[in-house]
Amino acid sequence: MLRSFRASLPLILVIMTAGSDGQQGWGVNYSSSSVCVLKGSTVKISCTVKYPHDHRLRSVYWTKHAVTDGEAPDLCSDPDKTGRVQCVREDKDTSSITLTAVTEADKHIYYCRFTTDVEGGKWTGIPGVQLDVTDLQVETQQTVAKGGSVTLSCKSSCSLPEETTFIWYRNTETINKGIRTKNQLQLWSVSYYDDAGYYQCAVEGNEHLISPAVYVKVGGVDGLWESGVNYSPSYVCALKGSTVKISCTSTYSVYGYQLMQSVLTKPAVTGEEPPDLCTDPDKRGRIQCVSEDKDTLIIILTAVTEADKHIYYCRFRDAWNKRWTGIPGARLDVTGLQVETKQCVKEGDSVTLSCKSSCSLPEETTFIWSRNTVRLTGETLNNQLHLQSVSRSDAGEYRCAARGKAGERLKSPSVYLSVEYPPKSVSVSVSGSAVIVSGDSVTLSCSSDSIPPALNFSWLKEESSVGSGRIFSISNISSDHSGEYKCRARNEHGEKNSDPVMLNVMYPPRNVSVFINGSAVIVSGDSVTLSCSSDSNPPAVKYIWFKESQSSAVGSGQSFSALDSGRYYCEAENKYGSQRSESVSVTEAVQRSALLTLTGVVAGCGGLIFIIIIIIVFIWKKKRRDGGAEDTREIQQNPIGRSAETASANDSAVYSLVSANQSEDLYTNITAVKPKRSSRAEAGDVEDLQYASVHHFKNKDMKTEEHQKMEMQRPSDGNRCEDVIYSSVK
Repeated sequence: MLRSFRASLPLILVIMTAGSDGQQGWGVNYSSSSVCVLKGSTVKISCTVKYPHDHRLRSVYWTKHAVTDGEAPDLCSDPDKTGRVQCVREDKDTSSITLTAVTEADKHIYYCRFTTDVEGGKWTGIPGVQLDVTDLQVETQQTVAKGGSVTLSCKSSCSLPEETTFIWYRNTETINKGIRTKNQLQLWSVSYYDDAGYYQCAVEGNEHLISPAVYVKVGGVDGLWESGVNYSPSYVCALKGSTVKISCTSTYSVYGYQLMQSVLTKPAVTGEEPPDLCTDPDKRGRIQCVSEDKDTLIIILTAVTEADKHIYYCRFRDAWNKRWTGIPGARLDVTGLQVETKQCVKEGDSVTLSCKSSCSLPEETTFIWSRNTVRLTGETLNNQLHLQSVSRSDAGEYRCAARGKAGERLKSPSVYLSVEYPPKSVSVSVSGSAVIVSGDSVTLSCSSDSIPPALNFSWLKEESSVGSGRIFSISNISSDHSGEYKCRARNEHGEKNSDPVMLNVMYPPRNVSVFINGSAVIVSGDSVTLSCSSDSNPPAVKYIWFKESQSSAVGSGQSFSALDSGRYYCEAENKYGSQRSESVSVTEAVQRSALLTLTGVVAGCGGLIFIIIIIIVFIWKKKRRDGGAEDTREIQQNPIGRSAETASANDSAVYSLVSANQSEDLYTNITAVKPKRSSRAEAGDVEDLQYASVHHFKNKDMKTEEHQKMEMQRPSDGNRCEDVIYSSVK
């Protein structure tokens, strides 16, 4: 029956506290959201866990505590349940728990809890599976007239399947008489000897799970006595842990019936005497039988448990010392307080918790509420606790308590209230070495505080998206990966960014553009300055200079002075490596002495004047060599200036007018001086050596007409400047 009973329950998808996020969802499939089984039976509950495919399942276990963080006791390893609890990993993602010989103490909510390779990741599937344990009860009228009819019903607080088949017993023997419809047995034309007795029922397939016996009286039956016995109360529903009082009173003591200090939990039958609870050593201390007077017996049970659920009967003795059982007895039900509430609530919402029981509690019952063993309220007649605008601090294990008639406090089992909120305290951790070097692999991990846990993570570098997932890995890292990284965590209630984390990638020198300060042309005796730069982290601390024609270094430092021509390069180095530059060429162009002469001329008269002087000297020399006496005489016929007046007979003066710019005029007086010839010169071995005296004048008062006519006039002393430069003219 139990197999068919479980099969009739629907498969329900239960979203756990970790929430769900599309294809990367987390969740738990339970075989049922609630299971109701008969006391003494075996029950199996299974769960299938769901988690992102890129994670690995580490463990699955069952617990009775709906914690979302921290530790929860593992029922599978509870030594008190060894032999009665079995946990099996049926496949990679499915686990089951099997309880045998269940009792009412096994009534709980069972949660499937699992862990993955997510750091600190332990999740509990909520709302779990509610297990109820009950027994079968026979309900009927306990007295029936001879020849009449009676209907007996086999009932349970569990909702049994329609196809359930019931078996009936009378005085422990199976009976086949009567009309059976579903869970009922109807007896017609009853008689004393065929129908009176103790009736029990069971479910086919689980015959060992049999109901308590109920006596059906037909007329007067030996051993039972109904007339003249009062039970007060005849029905008691008590809270677990409370104290119960039941009294039975005889009104027939005048006829010789006397109460005995004897209490039974089931009626005695001929040839059998059930144990007397008042003298049972196992009950000593928990049950008392007190004779209030000769006609009344009081039964007191303390700290009642679900095992105390029975019908209690008082025993009598008549004048002939024959014992009788007073029927119908007093029935005791034992139940517990239960906290009812939504088990998940969003931060900022309101929630109401109710303290309930299947018993009808007295109106004067007072209630007390606590969270995580800390008392929240005083005693109040209200069985509800209202929480307004809940926060994370309101999450925890809630329980209620009621004050019993005897003054004891009766506590409910705890119920966990989960307060969900968006990600908070989002942080990034970097794995590996504290120093990141180019070529390394780096892993960034994102964590956040949220319920349900954040399942969607994205990575940002300077506000640009670069990846997703809780783990972000960079292999073969380079300097391009340097920068600030942030993680964005999101769950169904919101999102938040972490503080930025800086990745500072160290790398050896690269891109090493020796460059030349000024011209690459070197003048003999001078130097050219070369500078070296590089891109590296940290900056290069050593620069070494090499010349391609030499095997050893020629210098060090970021700058180097090259003294001669050749191809030079530098090598930059930091603690992570080195790199050499491309070579640059330094060349030596002209003689220093000639360059100094030219430089002096340029400095004295300016570049333009120097060029003109060279041209004039060249022309003059050429004419002289060619015997241009006529040209020479023309020049001598127009002497101007002090140089022409003082020149010797062999001297020749050359004048040239050069306009440097429109604002000032320059005059150049070139005097050629002819020294005496040596014997070798007279022999014609070498050319004549000529000296030129160059005078340049500055005059702002010359007229344009004089420029056009190329007339040479000597300026006054106040309007001129004169410099004389001598050069060797061959």
